[in-house]
Amino acid sequence: MEEDRGLPIIMQCAASYALSEYDGALGARGESNVLLDREKLTALPVSGEPLVIDYRDIVEITGGDYRIELKVVSKEKLTLSNLGYKYEDFLRNLINLNNEVVIKDLLMNETLVKSGVEADLVCRDANGIEKRKGQSELRIYETGLVVVGADGSFARIPYSYVAQVRIED
Repeated sequence: MEEDRGLPIIMQCAASYALSEYDGALGARGESNVLLDREKLTALPVSGEPLVIDYRDIVEITGGDYRIELKVVSKEKLTLSNLGYKYEDFLRNLINLNNEVVIKDLLMNETLVKSGVEADLVCRDANGIEKRKGQSELRIYETGLVVVGADGSFARIPYSYVAQVRIED
C-alpha cells in the first residue's frame, strides 16, 4: 500500500487514538490504522477524517506505559495506545523517522561522511556531573559531528567545539 504522495509505508498498525489540546480539552478519539512513512505519521480513523502529522510539526515524542504521546506545534497532543506487540517497534521507528527529518533540515543537505558508528555516550555539565549516559550513534558530517542517543535525542557538535578526542578499546 502506498501513501498519497507515493512514499512507501515504513510501518502500519492498528491503534486507539485521542486528540486533545495541551490543556486537556478532548477532541477526536477512537480506533484507527496508523501509518509511518519517511515524512509523516497518518492516522486513518475508522470513522472521520484522516489525521496527518508532518514530522517537522512534532515538538515532543514521549513513550511509556504502552502509550505514545506526540505534542505538535498547533498546541495539540495525539495519544496512541493499544498498539499491542508493535508498540516498541512503532515508537522506535517514529523517533528514528522524526530524527532523520529534523537532522536533514538542520544540516541543510550537508554531506554525510560516515554514519552508523556505535559509541557509549556520557554527557556531563560544566561541573562534571553526569547528566546522560547510554548507547548512541555517531554521524560524521563535513563540518560537525552528530550524536544520536538511543532515546531519540540528538546533538550537533561543530568540529571547532571539540577540544579532545579519546579512543579506547
